[in-house]
Amino acid sequence: MFLPQDSFIQPCENVDTFYTKTSKNFESLKLQNAKLSFSTSKNKSSNISFVTTLYSPEKEERFLKINEKDDVLPCGAILQMISIKEIGEINDNIDYTVVYDGLTKNQIKLLEKYRINTIKGNIPDVNIYDNKFEAYTMLKVDVVSLVQYKKIIYIDLDMFPRSSLKDHVRINIKEDALAWYQLTTPFSSNFFVLKPSTKMYKFLRSMADIHPFTIERGWYNKGLVNWPFTKGCNASYLQNGLVSSPKNRRKCKLSDKWVKRCQMYKLTNWNFMHAGSDQGAFWYAYNISKMSSVFTFEGSKEYETYDGEKFKIGRQYWHHMSGRCKPWLISKSTLNNKRCLEAAKYFWGTLWKSFRIKYDLYKFCPTMEKKYKFYLEWLDK
Repeated sequence: MFLPQDSFIQPCENVDTFYTKTSKNFESLKLQNAKLSFSTSKNKSSNISFVTTLYSPEKEERFLKINEKDDVLPCGAILQMISIKEIGEINDNIDYTVVYDGLTKNQIKLLEKYRINTIKGNIPDVNIYDNKFEAYTMLKVDVVSLVQYKKIIYIDLDMFPRSSLKDHVRINIKEDALAWYQLTTPFSSNFFVLKPSTKMYKFLRSMADIHPFTIERGWYNKGLVNWPFTKGCNASYLQNGLVSSPKNRRKCKLSDKWVKRCQMYKLTNWNFMHAGSDQGAFWYAYNISKMSSVFTFEGSKEYETYDGEKFKIGRQYWHHMSGRCKPWLISKSTLNNKRCLEAAKYFWGTLWKSFRIKYDLYKFCPTMEKKYKFYLEWLDK
């Protein structure tokens, strides 16, 4: 499950193994017959909740411009909740919860005005992380503490449903936590499903607050699988978040030969940019620490088919508006980018346009409404 302490390079992990031991367990899952609906009270009224995390940055970041933070964060969550209800076909009895840190009283009041459950979380000391963003991602640890629910469906704030999410709610998971690999990580932390646990929360909380991680030895000296070393690019370079600019990202791009090898043999590389924060912490806690009663990497090989695709992140279910394509970063520059324009069309041209009047978003989200008008003006030109 992990490298020996004196070994630091192992390029890829077999994706087939991941599917066999994790996703194929879905064949044994049973569908719930309960009526699907969104909670209309502030208090927990469901066994299931969709959850996202919000934090207010101290200064301008790639996620938010500092002078636009008053309604952007809560209104992004509000529209996500509305979209899950309307597009995802989830109605009155399924909760939607925001775990937050650093929000103002007015921001919290706006969320609660739309009957969104708000839970105060805790961002760990940023000084023990390589950068503030890595510390901020550990706010997701508090999601594990929501033991009033039997199941949590976590989504990042920049993800919006494309189609019905009824299967997300109906499918019972066998695992304590379930996530999907991507080319750069075995635990994609922008979308995951888990069973909340006080025991696991305390363990993850300790990991977040102490941060027993090094690029050389991984978590608790259990080893870390690194990217292959290339000219001008090594694991430390990546871990320190220096690939945020396009120039550095190109420098650290994996060779075509490497990518083809992973694709040909259905492999995914294990070293990922946030191995020292949320992705790595959840991966360690649920797969290596032995704290999880049912490992996500465990399971029977007997299942030849599985129902996991109904849960899996992808264009069929979610539009992930990642990076500079986050809708609240809309500008002439982003609209001239093909991927960002696609995101803007869906967010502003479909979701915001459809629900701004029905849910009074135009009244309570003036900054977002202004960005919507900017989008319309840009289209006219």
